[in-house]
Amino acid sequence: MVMEKVVTLGGGCNHTSMVLQNNQYFTKNGTAMFYCGYSLPGVTLNVLQSTFPLLEVGSTVDSLPSSADMIAWVAEKIHGYKI
Repeated sequence: MVMEKVVTLGGGCNHTSMVLQNNQYFTKNGTAMFYCGYSLPGVTLNVLQSTFPLLEVGSTVDSLPSSADMIAWVAEKIHGYKI
C-alpha cells in the first residue's frame, strides 16, 4: 500500500512551534505519512499522535470524499447552508 505524504515538519517534531490539530486529511487511499524532518522516515498519523502528543490532536485521515460531498462542503462554507 502506498502512503501519501501530507505533512513535513522540516525542523523536526520535537521542537516545532506550530500547532497542528483538528485537521482532516484526505488521500486517494485513506493513508498518509507525516515526516519529522527531511531525512527521517515518515510515520502514520497514529504513530505521530502517540509519539508527539501535542501534535495533530483530534486530526484524522480518510479516503477522498465524493465530488458531491466536496461540493456540499464548499456550499456550506460559502453560503452557510447544507445542500
